[in-house]
Amino acid sequence: MQSLIQLKNIRLVVDVPMRFASLQSRLDCNDGNFWRSFALAALILTLLGFGGFASRVQAQSLEIFLAENEPPIIKKVPDLVDLGLTEFTTSTVWTKGVDVYSGVLLADLLTALGIDLRARNGSVTLEAMDGYSATIAFETILGTHPLLAFHRNHRPMSVRSQGPFWLVFDYDSDVRLRTETLYALSVWQVTRLIVNF
Repeated sequence: MQSLIQLKNIRLVVDVPMRFASLQSRLDCNDGNFWRSFALAALILTLLGFGGFASRVQAQSLEIFLAENEPPIIKKVPDLVDLGLTEFTTSTVWTKGVDVYSGVLLADLLTALGIDLRARNGSVTLEAMDGYSATIAFETILGTHPLLAFHRNHRPMSVRSQGPFWLVFDYDSDVRLRTETLYALSVWQVTRLIVNF
């Protein structure tokens, strides 16, 4: 069965399964309002679904700014994997239990971009999707070995579970890594890195 739906200059011909046709007769909506509402709801859900997909694809990209007034370097997960994966198992104060985190060491990423981490007063600002940001000094990066994680338990991290990128420290390996200062630097939903000199 086909139903023709007219929505303000948009004509849609929809193949309607028979179970929906019987639903229409049960609802006694012979004037077509049922099908217009059905098509509009389906169209809205489809558009929202594609919008969510686009934002997830965009979220898998990391913008890295090395200098003012210069375009960012864009890195995606495969680019980061090429730098060599590091993983460790740790608990966090934000999650339950112990998890395996995989990603690239922040020091390795910055070194691959040609940044000398021994530079005095150098730092990196991490910006998150929600507007939160934190700045970590090069000296702290070298002393604590933070991981820019993009997998938890060998699966990509979604935005709802601190992804796509989360700066994680190996908290369980050393009590000195379990401080409020390092917790504040543990930015999740990271979308941008800004290198400061």
